Amino acid sequence: MSKSRFISAILGMITASVLFQGTGFFSYAEESYRNVDTVQKIYDYADLLTSDEEAEVQKECERLIQSYGYDVFVVTIDENDISYASEDRSLSFLEDFGDQNGFGLGDEQNYVAFLIDMDERQYSIDVKGETCFLIYSDQIQEQILDDVYYDMKNGDYPGAVWTFLENVDERGIKQVSGFVGTAEEYEEYERELKRETFWGSVLMSVFGSVLLGCIVGAIVTFSKRMKSKTVYTSKDASNYVEEGSFKRTENSDQFIRRYKTTRVIQTSSGGGGGGGSHHTTTHRSSGGSSHSGRSRSF
Repeated sequence: MSKSRFISAILGMITASVLFQGTGFFSYAEESYRNVDTVQKIYDYADLLTSDEEAEVQKECERLIQSYGYDVFVVTIDENDISYASEDRSLSFLEDFGDQNGFGLGDEQNYVAFLIDMDERQYSIDVKGETCFLIYSDQIQEQILDDVYYDMKNGDYPGAVWTFLENVDERGIKQVSGFVGTAEEYEEYERELKRETFWGSVLMSVFGSVLLGCIVGAIVTFSKRMKSKTVYTSKDASNYVEEGSFKRTENSDQFIRRYKTTRVIQTSSGGGGGGGSHHTTTHRSSGGSSHSGRSRSF
């Protein structure tokens, strides 16, 4: 074998070895995001949090899950391994991470998740499941991303994670954690809750006032009767009139008071069209499941 062919063969082997190792590295990077333990709720692949901070985030996610009945988790990455074309690579990664690892509670796999993507320099929120769609509308998703932006822009990544979790806690809406239905049904459900709360307060106030009045009246009456034991009730008014001091000359009826009864007619407060504040835009992920979510650059 000539010297030139020998050198070419050696270079070829080195190149093949590097390519093989590179392929193995990227395969390993991709696999590291798959088949995770879903009991864990913080996946800090970008190493943005300390171990103590991760433990606190894990504890808070568990508390939120217990309180609201849907899954909550956080992911950070420094390498986005999405291999297919996508307009929003960060959101696509988070959707695949949730789908392929089987996150979510209930038949609808309800969850809300947060991603910090250091590779794409974006942060994302992903929402899955009909119940979470009702809670995390387009408007609320935008508000959460707005709230997180300040921390992300200043490089306070642990602060960004906590701002997200605080928003989940604030906007979780406990009373709909067991509610499943369309957006229109939720809006009617919410209006009915407000009506029940209002009329319940009115009835309790009226009942309390009447009861208090009865108690006070009974106490006053009992007290007076105890002080005036010689007083008796007369059925004849003539006992109180001096003889000759009163003489009836005319009998007539005069209408001196008018009563007017009014009735409030409840009208619908809903508007036509436009989706409203509880409108949630959904789309299909690469795995075919329905998601809602969005990303923001930092």
